[in-house]
Amino acid sequence: MHKYQILKDCGQPISRETVGANYGGGWYRYVEEWVYIENGYGGNQYMYLIRFDSDGIAREIKYLGEQK
Repeated sequence: MHKYQILKDCGQPISRETVGANYGGGWYRYVEEWVYIENGYGGNQYMYLIRFDSDGIAREIKYLGEQK
């Protein structure tokens, strides 16, 4: 999914960071990581990190653990 589709479906992340840059074709393309917290049953919250490639496509979704 493209990051604009994720924004539409999930809303704003709690954190957005540029974590690197790819150099190609004479210009830099930045890589981003976004963090979301999802509310679960019983008041538990689950944290996820989404890493986007330089084209804005989600390439990795990582579970970061439960937040109490």
